[in-house]
This record gives sequence, C-alpha cells and structure tokens, in this order.
Amino acid sequence: MRFVLVLASFVAMGILGREVPWQPNVSSLCFKMFASPESLDLGQDLVVSWTNVHSHPADYLTLSCGPTVDKDDYIERIIVTTSSSSVRFEDLHMLRCVYVVSYYHFLNASFVLLGQVNVPMRMSIDSPQHGHLAFNDHIDQMVIMYNSASNRTIPSVKYSRRDPSGSTNVFVRSGTSSTYSASDMCHMPATIVGQQWFRHPGYMHTVVMDSLDLNATYSYQFGNDIDGWSATYSFQSRPPAHVAPDATVKWIAYGDMGVDSSPAAASTALHVSQDILRGYNSFLLHFGDISYARGRGLQWDKYFYLIQDVATRVPYMVSMGNHEYDYIGGDPGRDPSHPDTPNGFHPIWGNYGVDSLGECGVPTVHRFTGIHSSSVFDRYDVAAHQGRPTATPYFGTRLRLAQFTWFKCPLSTTLSLDRSNMIG
Repeated sequence: MRFVLVLASFVAMGILGREVPWQPNVSSLCFKMFASPESLDLGQDLVVSWTNVHSHPADYLTLSCGPTVDKDDYIERIIVTTSSSSVRFEDLHMLRCVYVVSYYHFLNASFVLLGQVNVPMRMSIDSPQHGHLAFNDHIDQMVIMYNSASNRTIPSVKYSRRDPSGSTNVFVRSGTSSTYSASDMCHMPATIVGQQWFRHPGYMHTVVMDSLDLNATYSYQFGNDIDGWSATYSFQSRPPAHVAPDATVKWIAYGDMGVDSSPAAASTALHVSQDILRGYNSFLLHFGDISYARGRGLQWDKYFYLIQDVATRVPYMVSMGNHEYDYIGGDPGRDPSHPDTPNGFHPIWGNYGVDSLGECGVPTVHRFTGIHSSSVFDRYDVAAHQGRPTATPYFGTRLRLAQFTWFKCPLSTTLSLDRSNMIG
C-alpha cells in the first residue's frame, strides 16, 4: 500500500505561541492516507483509506488527474461518513496523467486540506491506447488509429500474414498525429478547461496498412520501439470487389451506446464481441450518439477502452449523431461540416438543441477516420455491400442536397440488384 504522511506546519500547530483554530483531537502530524492499489490498471477501482482523524460529517475526498484550477475542480467528490475510513473510486482509465486524491476536513466553518495521495497508471502515459480499425477508400488497405499522451515519437504499425509456404513477411508503416483544443469547439461547456469538461485529449495517431492481400487474416501491433507496442491483434482484409451478388456480408450495426448506465454499455460491448466470434466480422457501423461525452473529455477515454476489444478486430465505422453535433451559438466557423445556416441545423419541426453541449462534431472528426476525413459523409464497399451511413442532423441545410446526391449516385448503379435480402 502507498501512504502519505502529512505534516502540519509549526505555525499551524501554535508552536509560535499564537492561538489557531485547530481541534485538539485532530493531529495532522499523524494523519495518513493509503491507496490500494498503488498503481492502476485500465478500468480498475481505487480504494483510499485514512487513519488518525476524527472525521466530520461534512468531510470529503476529491479525485483529480492533471492540472486543476482550484479545490473545487475535480473529477469526482465523495462525502466521507464517520462510520467508515475508506472510499472507493470506480472504473478509472488512462487519462495521460497521475491521479490525485485529496482529503478535506471541515474545521471552524471552513475546509482544510489534510493530505493527498498520488496514484499513477501502471503503464506509461505514452503507451499506445484506444486502438480502432477503419476502412478507407482503398480496398487493399486498412487504417489503424490509436492514442497516446504526446507526438514526440513517430506513430507506427507492424503487420504480417503467414503465406501458404509458411513464411511470414513483416511490414512496418509510419503515420501522422493530430489533436484538438478547447478553442476548436463551438461553445461552452465543451470549451471549459477543467477536470469535468475539456481535458487535453492526447494525440490521435493514424497509420495506414497498405498492399494487403484480399480476404486474408493479418496480425498487427501499433506503437513504436520508444513508447512500446500494443498487444498483438488480428483482422480480416476486405474480399474482392467483384464477387457473386448473393455473397454474404455479415456485419453489426447499432447506435446510442455511451459509457454510463452500467451494465448497459458494457453489456453491449460484450454481446458485440461474442457476435464477432460468431462470424459477424465484416465491419461494425455505429450510427450516431457514440460516447455521449457532450463536452466531458474523459467520457471519450472511457468509451475507447470499452470498445477496444471489438474495434481492434473489425473496422469500426461511425456516423455523426445529434449528441456529437448539435449546438447553439458560439463560432460557426469551428463546425467541421461548415453549414450555411447559423448554429448548424435547427428546423421548426425538430427538437435539435445543444445536444452536444458545444462539441459540434470536433472530437468525433478527430477521433475517427473514414475515406473522406474532411467530410461528414462516408462510404465504403465490402464485396457487393455498399455502406452509406447518413447524418440526419444535416437534413434541411445546404448539406441536405449534397448528402442526397452522395447517397443517390452509387445506388443508381445497383438498381438491377435483387434487394429481397437487403436491410436498411
């Protein structure tokens, strides 16, 4: 167990002869805090305990990670009880910083900081996290995106497949990095810098695996020799474009997932993982309302931890939902869709409001990639299947015509197909 011993100043203890507002039965010289475990794995709970203080019913502990504005800037606050000497902080994730738990004791109508304990993550903040695959517009390629604390090193991927002769050729490719700031989003509270709102998202790294053999299984790792490599994952490359019209493409689609209301989101991730093992492994489409971060940066970190087991095995394709996009006010120039109407889309027949709480699609565009990274519209072909996710928040704007044209053109070439077995 890790513990911290907090020593009060001699002045505070009245050693210089001045009377100070301190209860005799509180000896901060003996106050100790303990953290279990001393360092955290991904998604692990943290139990913090303490000794040698007579707790007041108003005493509380705060959890923070990274820079704070003041004592009221925290991720979570838990009121202690006089019958307990420990608290539990649940489901903590890699936020690219060291967690700090602070104990505030109520004394003479104010709160005094008695002590703190620091709890780092077990792995380096620069370790590769949040891996997720995606299609691009080349049938013989696959994109891997991942996250780490900095862009000081070159993001890389190494991938291979065993050929019929039994030999294995390992390919290494490097990529690019990007990030975004609070000022890139449209309005508050998404633009508020603080523990519960915007926190630096780290850097999103994008690497393309190219020259893939079609319909083949590849193993891969992402990272680099300096920051470390991820675990080894595998994926199936796309089948040839020209296959029998009745070829089966088994894939998964859902929306409105988020990370809260446990065990709902975790249960979804588990069932999707099981469906992939049952053969629904061509790709996955998450059609909007993805993390429900709504300006709370740490929700994105929780979300990518939740989906990584799935998203490292099949391409994880997304489309924009109202909780990623809708906003009112702020700087419309920050909206990545560049709409021709103020504040995005707010038709008289809709109930669109500030559903993204100011994010206006910025985190989604930076955290996911598709074949048109500068566009809100995406498409991808898998065998005879053509994926065309739509973005309903854009209906009614200038983009309505653009989206309609984008949707109609490829369909005009497939009007002769038998649609009896199609869905959507």
